[in-house]
Amino acid sequence: MKLYKLARLEIQAIRDELAEKRARAKEIEAILKDKRRLWKVIRGEIADIGQRFAEKRRTKIGGAGGDEVEFQAEDFILDEEVTVILSRDGWLKRVREVKDLSATRLREGDAILAALRGSTKDLVAIFSNLGSCYVSRVHDVPASTGYGEPVQKLFNFRDGERVVAALVVTGSGPSAVPPGTLALAVTRRGYGFRFNLDPHRELSTRAGRRYAKPAESDEVVGVLPVQPKDVLCVVSSKARALLCPAQEAAELANPGRGVTIIKLDEEDGVMGFALGAPKDDTVLTAETDGGKKIPVGPGRYHVTSRGGRGHQLARKATVVHVLFPEPGQPAGEQPKLVQ
Repeated sequence: MKLYKLARLEIQAIRDELAEKRARAKEIEAILKDKRRLWKVIRGEIADIGQRFAEKRRTKIGGAGGDEVEFQAEDFILDEEVTVILSRDGWLKRVREVKDLSATRLREGDAILAALRGSTKDLVAIFSNLGSCYVSRVHDVPASTGYGEPVQKLFNFRDGERVVAALVVTGSGPSAVPPGTLALAVTRRGYGFRFNLDPHRELSTRAGRRYAKPAESDEVVGVLPVQPKDVLCVVSSKARALLCPAQEAAELANPGRGVTIIKLDEEDGVMGFALGAPKDDTVLTAETDGGKKIPVGPGRYHVTSRGGRGHQLARKATVVHVLFPEPGQPAGEQPKLVQ
């Protein structure tokens, strides 16, 4: 067959297809404009489906009894154990495993404030110096092998607000605090109080929720979970240390400023504090401006009542850092966690 005859056949096939589609389009438009014809077509299609799929449904919609199924955000989170690392300067990150905490990446001059092990479904509470608590899922903490992300990306921090502590408040991991646990907070001006952590076991907004109301010239220096028999050790910048039963710090039902733990001069201030058992030799180490490291604990200094001036650790010296030993660290080694 010659080429022009083949081309003529193809052109005719296209014209026939076009005419067919135009006729079909006209028919569909007529059906859409006529409700009776439209419902007749729908009934016919439903009847056809019923004949083709006549077998009864084998599964029940909605589960047994027709109960409504409620989905929660946690249902879609992969449950795995991770470590949340919070730095003193407020950098937050989530890593799968930490073999050597001292090798984690930090910005120059920064230090680790908290390293918490828990599940991605757990909740982590972050406490600030201005008395606010911010609660987030561990899963929402940025995963990073670098410095992490500043906490201001997750929460609305005010001017001058910074992190002072973090706790895993749900779950059963090694860092989780059980329900009913009390926490103890101490302020820069020497006030302290205990409060229940249960109100902070729920997700917060970006604005957080209050746990303390320090005075305008004061701020919280730290928050720690406390046990009934714990001894509170407080160290000031003028190298004074006061040790008293932790139960002497008032338990507050509502956010407040607490009671006087240690009496301070106007130019003095609390540098850090720790909790320990009555016979613990060292619960923290005070580092002076001269580089001297002074261990402090109930096994070294007499435990008194709150409200006094405490023990003089060194004369004509200023405490520049308070260091805490890592869990399981042998006595005598330099602590690594800094406040």
